[in-house]
Formats: sequence, C-alpha cells, structure tokens
Amino acid sequence: MKGAFFFREVAEVIGVDVLDRTLGAFYTANVGKGARMQDLLDAIKAATDSAGADVVDALITEWLRTLECPVDLASLCPP
Repeated sequence: MKGAFFFREVAEVIGVDVLDRTLGAFYTANVGKGARMQDLLDAIKAATDSAGADVVDALITEWLRTLECPVDLASLCPP
C-alpha cells in the first residue's frame, strides 16, 4: 500500500497528467526489457523541474526507503 500512496503523493506534486505520461512512456520504452525501480524514479524526477524533483526525492525517502509508514493509513482511506 505504501507504493500506491507514494504515487498518489507524487501525482499531487508533479500533476496527475505528468505522472501518467511518464509512467506510460517508461513502460512503453521498457516492454520486454529489464528495468529497475530506480530507473522509474529517475524518469519521474526528470519529468519535473528541480524543485519538483527535490520534493519527489523527499517522498522517495519518506515512503519507499523507510520501514515505517509516514502517515496513518486509516486516515488516508476512511471507511
């Protein structure tokens, strides 16, 4: 679930359309090839300006490179 919420946070920073185009282009370019998660993260950061890339870097650390979830997931998915 952390990965899904990471992408939601990224979309809020760089825009849903930018993230969608970037994911589509990345997967199209890598069909049938091996790609690392870092390659995808680099593509996302390249799709925005330096300020956006800095925020994405912070989100990467916060959501993907730490064991703990940065927020209470129950607050993100209310019943």
